[in-house]
Amino acid sequence: PKHRPEPLEKALRHGLLLAVYLSLNAPDLIYPTCTRALLNMFSCRNLGTSDQPEYWLEADYSLQCFDSEWRTHSAVASVATVGSAVGIPLAFYGVVRHYDRLGKLEDPGVREQFGWIFLPFRPGLYGWICVEMGRKLLLSATIGFVAGAEGSCRYKLFGALFIASVFLMAFLAISPYK
Repeated sequence: PKHRPEPLEKALRHGLLLAVYLSLNAPDLIYPTCTRALLNMFSCRNLGTSDQPEYWLEADYSLQCFDSEWRTHSAVASVATVGSAVGIPLAFYGVVRHYDRLGKLEDPGVREQFGWIFLPFRPGLYGWICVEMGRKLLLSATIGFVAGAEGSCRYKLFGALFIASVFLMAFLAISPYK
């Protein structure tokens, strides 16, 4: 006789699959926001004079930039920023590459769990998930970082338009989407 899982086993299996699904989807959803928050650690504004500049962290004006406390925080933020900005897209690509090498991208279970990463793209162009996430990062960082100067709204707009145009030309030239 065939063994049928108990209801508790089914619930645990379903819960585990849901946890894996959410743990892979959550970074994609919060990636630009979290990376931009980490980048805010490096956004300092001069509140002093041209003779005596005093740089303060825009995200928290109680922290002065370039002192020992800021250096400690910025070292941690540097590691976290690089880890998330590079690590998350590479992890997504690694998952797809792994299943592609195994020849399991057509497997219904793989498609259900990870299809959102690779199904929009043509075969062989699954690495474009990294390009797309890079586009999100550049846009959010540009809009967040160009601040404080007179006319900064104009610079943000032109920066965002330039980035969007470059990526649009790349997408049109390579046509990675199905």
